[in-house]
Amino acid sequence: MLVRKKNKPMEFEKFNEQDLIKVRKDKNNNILYSAGVFLILVLITFLILFFNTTYGVYYAISIIISAIVSFIFFKITTRKHRLDILNQNVLLIKSAIKDKVYKKDYEPGSASLPSQIIDEMKELNIYYIVIDDTKIFVNKEDYDKVDKGEEIICRWSENTKLFLGIKKGNQFINISQTSGVNQLYV
Repeated sequence: MLVRKKNKPMEFEKFNEQDLIKVRKDKNNNILYSAGVFLILVLITFLILFFNTTYGVYYAISIIISAIVSFIFFKITTRKHRLDILNQNVLLIKSAIKDKVYKKDYEPGSASLPSQIIDEMKELNIYYIVIDDTKIFVNKEDYDKVDKGEEIICRWSENTKLFLGIKKGNQFINISQTSGVNQLYV
């Protein structure tokens, strides 16, 4: 449930094409969970009916029941995604940038490499901004566009609270694909 903060006025706008793609992609990620439920139910069914000599009909019925349960599980877990796709409302929350952080790091696994190879390691430049105790990873260009203490508008989907991007005035700021924030917890 979304709680309205006193200094955070809530406004809405409609999805654009990129927002719709992000919500659909997040919805499709839930297929893995329902497939896992299906496989676990089939494994349990197989283990129970393994020692039964006449398991043909029971096994087929239990596989059908497992598929139905996984389908229902998928529908329940993606209910909010379907509401977002149907309503297509973007929640706009005005916030101030608390901090801008730049970190230089190196590729993972560098500690196990011999010292001759360390000189050839690729640098990873990590840029993120902190808004309301939430890290949002951005690219260098977008990092340079915003300043600490500046007012921006965060865009979240209405029901799933999926992070959709940042808006500065009338200009959208593209968020990198490796964004570390996915959902809003207010």
